[in-house]
Amino acid sequence: MWTQQTNAPNQPMAVQPQSRPLSGRERRDILNKKKSAAKTGMAISLGVLVGTCFMDGEKARLAHVCSGAALLGFSIWHYTLYKH
Repeated sequence: MWTQQTNAPNQPMAVQPQSRPLSGRERRDILNKKKSAAKTGMAISLGVLVGTCFMDGEKARLAHVCSGAALLGFSIWHYTLYKH
């Protein structure tokens, strides 16, 4: 399963794994895990966003802005995972 390759006679040999193409089921499983991670990230960032909207202070404001940016990022990632 592992192959050894050398580029020159004086160079050490590099060990690289042989890759095999993923089956349709493996690709679907990976895609479903990514979709689930995106949805979980959106839910958590939305919860933090709602929670911090009732707080006062500079740290709460920073957390609110950061969670809003995270929600935007997770939403874009979620959008790109689905075929259009």
